[in-house]
Amino acid sequence: AELLDLLGDEYTRNVFEAVAEKPRSGRAVAEAADVSRPTAYRRLNELHDAGLVRTKMMISENGHHREQFEAIAESFSLSLDDGCLEAIVSITK
Repeated sequence: AELLDLLGDEYTRNVFEAVAEKPRSGRAVAEAADVSRPTAYRRLNELHDAGLVRTKMMISENGHHREQFEAIAESFSLSLDDGCLEAIVSITK
């Protein structure tokens, strides 16, 4: 149910799709998903807490540190059996 609630939100889906396409910084996610930066970071944190996104610290040529977000969920599967909903998520290692 938590996964469905999370991905039931349009902004969260757009943010997830942006990082599923390729790893991005928070600013790049906001641009790709067409959301504000605070919205992008809130949704990224929720996706991270759910285990669908991981972060890496990148160091640019000028020495600045930048967090990069990457989707680790490869696929989702839902099934309904005798009224019980089951969600399976495949994760990249």
